[in-house]
Amino acid sequence: MTGFERRAGGGAIGARRPAGAPPPPSRATALRLRWGEFAVSAALALILLRFGLENVLEGGIFGWSMVLLGGASVLWARLAFLRGLAGGRAMDPGVVMIEERRITYLGPETGGVLSLDELRAVDVESGPNATWILRETGGPALRVPAGASGVESLPEALAALPGFSEAQALKAIAGAGPAMHAVWRRGGDVSAS
Repeated sequence: MTGFERRAGGGAIGARRPAGAPPPPSRATALRLRWGEFAVSAALALILLRFGLENVLEGGIFGWSMVLLGGASVLWARLAFLRGLAGGRAMDPGVVMIEERRITYLGPETGGVLSLDELRAVDVESGPNATWILRETGGPALRVPAGASGVESLPEALAALPGFSEAQALKAIAGAGPAMHAVWRRGGDVSAS
């Protein structure tokens, strides 16, 4: 049974995991990973705003700091919600790794490595087969499926680029219809290709 696991009934159910590879996450774990940050940030925002406003209305001065922190938590919850929407795609093949300002995508047919310092453009192709398109100076574009393993860390890594909007990128990747979105350009002119 080389390369395949067998069910009790004898049918092949897919390729065998490499030795030492972790099992795929359960559905509950995947749901918790996808929406956990949003749940925590939204709960924190509600708690801070409720007690902060209550304290302000009673004449306390400590309440204003809680209201400010609650407002920051609302912004955090908005970003977490957008991340949750973007992370809800079917699993695409491939793995994204980010290490020391280098983005690596290892796919079944394509892949590549590029440096954030050499990146000149970030585009997003929305739709059912959403894809991040990263263009490096002097090299071919690196196309990363939005459902690849580890892709959830890509917007956070790209946030180190001057003028990159994580919210704009996540909103573009979560778009329903097929469209090309220019998200970031070195030099700031997003309308240029």
